[in-house]
Amino acid sequence: MVGTPRLVDIPAPHNDTSTAVTPPRTNPPHVPRGILAWAKRSASVALDVTLTAAVLIGIPALLWWWGGWPPWPTTLPTTDELLKWTSALPRLPAEARYFGARIIACAVWLLWLLIVIRAASITLVAAARLGRRLARRPRPAMPRLLPGGPTQVIAGGMVGAVAVGLTTATTPPGPDIALAAVPPTPDTDTTPTTPQPPAPAVVPPAVTAEPVSAVGLSLPDGSWLDGHLTDTLTAAVTARWIHRRRLYRPGTITTTRTDPDLAPVPPPIAAILRAAAPTPPGEDPSESRDTTPSPVLTPPPGMLCWTGPGADAALRAAVAATLLTPTGGTVWCTTTTWERLFGTAAHSGLARLRLAVDAARLLDDYEQHLLNRIPEPAASTRTLVLIEPPSSTDLPRWRFAAAVAAHLHTTTLMLGPAPDEETPTWHIDTDGTTTGGRLSVLTPPTGHATVALAHDPTTSPEPRSPAKETATGNSAHSMADNGSRPALRLRVLGDTVLYDRHGGMTEIPIQRRAAVEVLVLLAVHKHGLTTGELLAAMWPDVRTHSAYRRLQTTLSSLRTALRPYAADALDRTGDRYRLHPTHLDVDLWTYEHLRSRAATAADTEQRQEALRALTDLYADELAAGADWPWLTPHREATRRTTIDAYLHLADAATDHGATLDLLRQALDVDPLNESVHRRIMKHHADGADLDAAAHTYRHLTQQLAAYGIAPDDETVRLAEHLLTTRSPNP
Repeated sequence: MVGTPRLVDIPAPHNDTSTAVTPPRTNPPHVPRGILAWAKRSASVALDVTLTAAVLIGIPALLWWWGGWPPWPTTLPTTDELLKWTSALPRLPAEARYFGARIIACAVWLLWLLIVIRAASITLVAAARLGRRLARRPRPAMPRLLPGGPTQVIAGGMVGAVAVGLTTATTPPGPDIALAAVPPTPDTDTTPTTPQPPAPAVVPPAVTAEPVSAVGLSLPDGSWLDGHLTDTLTAAVTARWIHRRRLYRPGTITTTRTDPDLAPVPPPIAAILRAAAPTPPGEDPSESRDTTPSPVLTPPPGMLCWTGPGADAALRAAVAATLLTPTGGTVWCTTTTWERLFGTAAHSGLARLRLAVDAARLLDDYEQHLLNRIPEPAASTRTLVLIEPPSSTDLPRWRFAAAVAAHLHTTTLMLGPAPDEETPTWHIDTDGTTTGGRLSVLTPPTGHATVALAHDPTTSPEPRSPAKETATGNSAHSMADNGSRPALRLRVLGDTVLYDRHGGMTEIPIQRRAAVEVLVLLAVHKHGLTTGELLAAMWPDVRTHSAYRRLQTTLSSLRTALRPYAADALDRTGDRYRLHPTHLDVDLWTYEHLRSRAATAADTEQRQEALRALTDLYADELAAGADWPWLTPHREATRRTTIDAYLHLADAATDHGATLDLLRQALDVDPLNESVHRRIMKHHADGADLDAAAHTYRHLTQQLAAYGIAPDDETVRLAEHLLTTRSPNP
């Protein structure tokens, strides 16, 4: 390929008026300047490569040849030897000179290692700058904060060798073109042009290749979530319940459960879960689901400013997405910025939140963090840094830090107008709309509830008021006024089925899924719920007027289904709805009655009788197959009570086989519970069946691996103790 022509200035012809004839002059052979420049660049590259190789390879090779390996002394001199060497000064014995040479070798090795580390860090920064320049991306000014030194020379040589080598290898020197200077003509404009500064670079929002349709959620409070944030929140809620199941420790049987970790999810989270759930066939889709796709925006690494009325709401969503990411994102900001977005109580217990008391401390801590991470390769975890508009003194430091952290997948967001034209700015509207697409936005209540999910799921939350207690029946069975059994029987432990007792326990079909949900909801709350409580539980993602219309349609459908069998089974007193115990009986009410009997039994025999009846009644989890957000705390309460009952029966059993059978039945209730697995492992070890104990441990690891979880440290230590000592547990 022919290279680019280069211009060589040649003096203009000189007009000589003399009549003397000047003999022709012989010029030396002409060497094109392009070849000279190429030779100089090649020599510079060769020199840089030679110096770099001499430092990185020559020094350790010389040390190896001179001092061998390892460089440190194999033995240390004793006190007597040191005194002997001191008394022999200035003439040292051979062993003293050998020891000193080893110490000098260690010092040189350490100095070489520090040079390599520093050179590598500067090389990464320079390579990042070179990559941005080649990609024609906007590059913020990086002031020289540190004086030049040997390591910077080495790093510059390494990057320069690569850059110049690429350009010289792909572009050979082209032929020089000599142009004579031509005097300007009158029509030629000789006014020098003033060079114009380049226009500031504008980075458009990063948009995914294809917008995802029908995944945006618009909540009644004004929040909007894209599909990625919705999936992240749903996965976080699921993970918290999985962790609570596996870490639950069975306890005593009580008349009521007040477990603090069984509190219902906050209303904003319930609204998100309800709106994100798949729509069953024949049901109306949630009003919160968008019907038109919007391009999904992702803040790119580097520094940018967010302004506009929706900036704070978009920042809440960005923080939530970062803290809840499964790979472990980190957020850096000041206490003032955090309280501006989330209030004062949301940051306690967040392990991946880095707070600073003020902007100066935040900058110092973040720079120190980057110094520790510069040698690392590109990180897969996301980091978000929130800053207020910095002062003119701190702005260059922030620019430098943001540029260095770009390869660590770090985004630095400035809250407010850009300090200059070099910083890209996104203007965000209230609904999250900006140039090129839409960002997720969260209102303060929704943002507070969302960030609370980032707390460590393996720890129980602070004690709070327990959820409204599950149905508490005081009699073993409801009875009609004439002393007979109620006409209807509702089973909710397992699949939800409504039976007609008078028709030989035939199943009564319920057409609408929402009507089935009303039955289960009122079965859980035996004393009934008001209209507002029904709306909040079943349609938290729908505006009140639309939710009320849906409730009336659902209740009308349910009454129509119940009327041929028991017209008054669905009772309304004032604004409260309930299932009338005279006309309808529920297996959950019997279950709760048996739990109360076991908790208040006068002797062991009565307690065991009640517990056996309770475990026989528990066919499966509450409303098996349903995924209503309000259901999970009640479902886990019955699951825990059943496990407690099995373990109480196992403790009272005297036969080894009967105990093992009861423990296995408890494991069938919850295959994820580690406490039950540990009990079974100990039981096998007591019977000298270590192979069975190992099989139990493998079963647990396989169950948890499906959720990406490893067993708890207590379980691992027990397995190591049982399987390495090969002896029964004492």
